[in-house]
Amino acid sequence: MYIIIEAMSDIGVKMGVPRDLAIQLSAQAMAGSAHMVLKTGRHPGALKDEVCSPGGSTIVGLHVLEQRGVR
Repeated sequence: MYIIIEAMSDIGVKMGVPRDLAIQLSAQAMAGSAHMVLKTGRHPGALKDEVCSPGGSTIVGLHVLEQRGVR
């Protein structure tokens, strides 16, 4: 999880977000996602599907992660 937070924050910095803020946003995204899994008891895949709009930036990002072997 640490390497994913680091990678997400690196992308934020590349896009112009200050390092400290990029780390905080990345960590909060990770914590929020984990909280939803624990709170709802739903499968992570179902929660993922709910936040992906067809042709949207989230699904495009997930496609890149899959291509690059995140699993």
